[in-house]
Amino acid sequence: QKKAAKDKINSAKTSSDVQQAESDADNLGKLNQAISAANSAKSTPNYNEADPDKKKALDGALSEAKTAKTSNDPSAVEQATKDLKAAQSGLNGLANTKKQADQNIDQMTNLSDDQKKAAKDKINSAKTSSDVQQAESDADNLGKLNQAISAANSAKSTPNYNEADPDKKKALDDALTEAENAKTSNDPSAVKQATKDLQAAQSGLNGDSNLSKAKEQADQNIDDVAKAAKQAIDNTNGIIDSEKQAAKGQVDADAQAAKQAIGQAKSNKAVTDAVNNGTVAIDKVSANAAIDGALAEKNNSIDA
Repeated sequence: QKKAAKDKINSAKTSSDVQQAESDADNLGKLNQAISAANSAKSTPNYNEADPDKKKALDGALSEAKTAKTSNDPSAVEQATKDLKAAQSGLNGLANTKKQADQNIDQMTNLSDDQKKAAKDKINSAKTSSDVQQAESDADNLGKLNQAISAANSAKSTPNYNEADPDKKKALDDALTEAENAKTSNDPSAVKQATKDLQAAQSGLNGDSNLSKAKEQADQNIDDVAKAAKQAIDNTNGIIDSEKQAAKGQVDADAQAAKQAIGQAKSNKAVTDAVNNGTVAIDKVSANAAIDGALAEKNNSIDA
């Protein structure tokens, strides 16, 4: 194209012809530039997400431009450049991407109204589809942080938090503070990190495990108390076998009631209370059996 332009200049008869040849070459360069820009646009969301007629317009203008490039017709070159730029400007993929992103934001139930508005403002001011996608991603991550905060606050009213080790509880409290700060920081990286830290802290709570271990030990304690009570009843003199069996049956019933209370306990204190109450009930049975036996022996000795 440069050689052809120089040839025109060299063969020019007047200064006007030289200027025209130079102008034609400049216009051809502008067409080349427009073709390159349009080809690049075809690999972007602004083309890929555009309406079919907008995409077809760009494709048609590109075809026209390539034909004009080799037509040696200056007017065709100028017209093709104008048409191609217009077709590229007419692409509405970015607008469509923004519209879809707005709709997606509306569906994010974990965002507050103010957070949705802020996200939409970012989307509307975005200059590229990439910026739109980033704004939508940031909003989604903020929703996840909101959800993590809600879950963590709910966890604080459960045994998994209340019976957790002190350092585990502190880790959740600190992560919650970090999350609340990140929520209003307008810093996407802080939001993602705070969400990760908060979820990790909640997963690290061990209150349920601690309570389960306490219940296992409590069940064993009741078994030991019941075993000792039944042994004492068997060794009690003055009462007959049927009375011993009845007393031991009551021990089993009291032990079962204690274990049921242990199983339903929501705290270590409730477990301890269940063990204490069960132990008292079982000990009363063996104590009453001992009293009955002593009275029976005393009566027998008097009768003798």
